[in-house]
Amino acid sequence: MAKTANLRWDPIEKRFLYENIVDELKTVVEIIESKGKYFGFRLDEVPEKRTPNSTLKIFRAEDDQEFTEVLGLPGPLQFFSNYHEPPWDRDGLIIIPASEDGKVFKCSYEGMGSTNSFENQLHVQEIVFETLLKLNGSRPMEGDLNMDLHKLINLAAGILPTDAVNRSQLDTKVSKSGDSMTGPLSIPNPTAGGHAVNLSTLNSRFAGRTFWSTIPGLDIDQEADIVLPESGTWMVFFIWCVPANGAGAPPVPWFSESAYWTGSTPFGTISRPGGAIGITDVTNTFRIKKSKFPPEVVCAVSAVKIG
Repeated sequence: MAKTANLRWDPIEKRFLYENIVDELKTVVEIIESKGKYFGFRLDEVPEKRTPNSTLKIFRAEDDQEFTEVLGLPGPLQFFSNYHEPPWDRDGLIIIPASEDGKVFKCSYEGMGSTNSFENQLHVQEIVFETLLKLNGSRPMEGDLNMDLHKLINLAAGILPTDAVNRSQLDTKVSKSGDSMTGPLSIPNPTAGGHAVNLSTLNSRFAGRTFWSTIPGLDIDQEADIVLPESGTWMVFFIWCVPANGAGAPPVPWFSESAYWTGSTPFGTISRPGGAIGITDVTNTFRIKKSKFPPEVVCAVSAVKIG
């Protein structure tokens, strides 16, 4: 095949000029390997394969007489091309009647385009894929790359923000997904159970569910009302203060054992110092009553909302 580009690649405009494929002038001679059986010539270009005719146009130069293509031995004003006979369909052979020996023929190509010539395809492969794209990527793509479920192999690790990444880079990140975080993580407020909660929301929820109140010392059977922030189920703890030796030393806190309180009225009696209390929407108040006489005195009530 001829390697002549015929200026089909404009080095300044960086584009193919398919319209610049010039006509070929060929002289009919004996086809040497046929030993006198056939006459014709070989073309530099190879036209597109079509059925039954190719894109080749052949004219006798002396009178512009067009010859038509046939699929067998050519007669007067006919020619044969082996572009339909693999594996010899790319050698450019044209057979002309022996009566045209020594005549000059003008050969042109109809409808030249990016896929209409084997030589053009070879030129695209050599110039574009084996030089520009392979070496420096200077010809950017103008559309998406559809791999049709095939892999890109031997892909270098991406560096720039717009670079592609390869599998090894992703595997490295995945393997580190269980490591401890070294920076803050921004978490939105939860919208459903099981979601993470940011610290400020968590603190506000704890603040809204805790309660602390001091109360005066109570005698036997003396009662006191405790007002909680809102309705719901609260776990209540009584904290008793024990003077050390009765001599004014700092009090020692003592947490009571558990006890449970139930009732349908907004007020109820807790006879033991601790329990879970259901506060209704009617009121957020409950009543405590000292029902035994230890030496201690009640000094505070603590509560945590649990429902």
